[in-house]
This record gives sequence, structure tokens and C-alpha cells, in this order.
Amino acid sequence: MLVEYLQVDMPSAFDVMMAAQQSLSRPGLPPVKPQPRHNKDILRNDVIRFLRDQDCLFKEFKETEISSVGSSLVQALTDTFWTIDGHHEVFSRQGFLLPEFTKKIVGYN
Repeated sequence: MLVEYLQVDMPSAFDVMMAAQQSLSRPGLPPVKPQPRHNKDILRNDVIRFLRDQDCLFKEFKETEISSVGSSLVQALTDTFWTIDGHHEVFSRQGFLLPEFTKKIVGYN
């Protein structure tokens, strides 16, 4: 019985490591910075994690374009959220309603 158990197709250690790595990154998304130097790097990492958690994939682009599109998207979102952070009240007073999730993006800038 033990022999039968050991013959079951168990994933190799390499397969487990590859699955873990793929769960940390998505095609087209840049890697998070392991040691962010300042708050904008922390925000950038949080944007990448948010996109990863939302299963953001770039299906419509060629393989050669995916990396630059992902990097551009992350940079644009980071810059936008960096600008909005700390100014939610100003936008509200001007009658501009920001999406609800942006209220969670505070304390970076």
C-alpha cells in the first residue's frame, strides 16, 4: 500500500516552486521591489499586488508588448494614485466623485 501511495503523481519540488513564483507574478506585470526605498515604491508595489489579485492579464497584446504595457499601466496608476493621495477632500469639494476604492489609497504622499 505504501508503494502505491508513493507512485501517485506528486508534483516535484521544482513544480511547487514554479507554481509559487507564478502566483507571485502575472505575465506583463513588473515584479514588486523587494526593498522599497520610499513611499512611492511602496505604492507601486501595492498597485502591482492589486492588479495581481484582480487577475489582471494582458490577453490582447503580443508577447513582445506585454512587458512594456504592464510597466506603463503600473507607472500610470502609481502616478495617478500618488497625485490623488491626500486630496480626496479637494476632489469632493469640486464635485468630482472618486471611485470608492481610492479612499483606501491614503498615506503614501
